[in-house]
Amino acid sequence: MIIKKFRKNEKEKAINIPPGTLISLFILIGFYILISFIEEQKAYDIKLILSFIPLLYSDQNSIKLYHLYSPLTYILIHGNIFHLIINLAMLSAFGSGIENKFGKINFFLIFLLSSIAGIFTHYLFYKNSYIPVIGSSGGISGLFGFYL
Repeated sequence: MIIKKFRKNEKEKAINIPPGTLISLFILIGFYILISFIEEQKAYDIKLILSFIPLLYSDQNSIKLYHLYSPLTYILIHGNIFHLIINLAMLSAFGSGIENKFGKINFFLIFLLSSIAGIFTHYLFYKNSYIPVIGSSGGISGLFGFYL
């Protein structure tokens, strides 16, 4: 039978986003709101500190703390509300599918490893770029690819 019979006891949620994906969405929204309420110059400084700037990795003489956290923190920063909304929509669509099928831990692993792979690939092509990389598109692209 193509059409399921609706049981009176069953209530399907209108929005069925699994917990890991929901946590990720709230973290991205929280960072955006937090930075929106900070003074403009401080917000700009925070975005620069958390973004990934390939040129800073080209100096092999010294390793700084920035080199360790930047390949992950860049996913928390978004340029504007449109950028955030597009990433939230794609993350909820593909993240939900991955998490429902493979579980919360695998969802987080795929997302984080895809984000690292995405920024590493960007670095290989743009080693001397001083333009900051922000957004969670790399991780979302990895979820999309994994979903296929």
